[in-house]
Amino acid sequence: MIEVYALACVGFSAVLKILQRILMQQNLSHHAVLIFYNIAGGILLLPFIDFGSIASLSYYSLGLLCLASALWLMCDFLHLSALKHIDATQSEVFGTLRIVLTVVVGVIVFRDALSLPAILGILLIVGAMLGSTDLKSIEFNRGASLVVLATVFGTMALSVDKILLETVDSATVVLFAFFIPGAILVLRRPAEAKLIWAGLKQARIIFAILPVLGVIRYYTMVSAYQLGQLTTVTMILQATVFVVFLLEIFFLQQRKMDLKKGASSFLCAVGAGLVAMA
Repeated sequence: MIEVYALACVGFSAVLKILQRILMQQNLSHHAVLIFYNIAGGILLLPFIDFGSIASLSYYSLGLLCLASALWLMCDFLHLSALKHIDATQSEVFGTLRIVLTVVVGVIVFRDALSLPAILGILLIVGAMLGSTDLKSIEFNRGASLVVLATVFGTMALSVDKILLETVDSATVVLFAFFIPGAILVLRRPAEAKLIWAGLKQARIIFAILPVLGVIRYYTMVSAYQLGQLTTVTMILQATVFVVFLLEIFFLQQRKMDLKKGASSFLCAVGAGLVAMA
């Protein structure tokens, strides 16, 4: 069941990243996109929420929910900003820093146990990431720097979510992850909220379905983390790199295939498969 949720998350994550990339290429306000994404996503979740259970949450759990929401807000904001400067596959390759961070957090904090196939899969993913990068001439431009920062915040958010899922149901965790960031953005950027209608008119269906995909992606991800180890699930999700690469070729008209990038993303998928089979 863990693999089912994780692989579903891979598919929805890849589609979401491609659509986000398309929106950013149209020079839409990323604040407006995030406000609509979070508020609309939160509204979609309301019919599935047990508000009685939320009212009975401890202050500790509520504090962690707010902390995780703030961390996800920073992660999403930085990642969306990065997509103005680099393509979706590049962002995934740089984002593989989460592998190192997740392994460290998973083993030290959550006592994750790693089998030999899982270790081999992790090494293959890291090797693929390094192999796709010219380390001698690498330039951490604005896009790459934003992805790295987004990865750090995302790893912290995942760790808090993992702790929360021991006592809080997954639907509540997802609701807070959408509504709290949306409320913060509306309060901080009220003028940007007025640009949502312009975004809907300009991007139409892509803009409108973003929250739907986001909710499904986040719910499947949280469900996978609830059932499995932090390290294992994160490694399986690295298959997203390869799916994003394929979608970029077919939907973003990147017909000139970068074989080095393609091989790297494929090896990330193989590594994820090894971890999943461990």
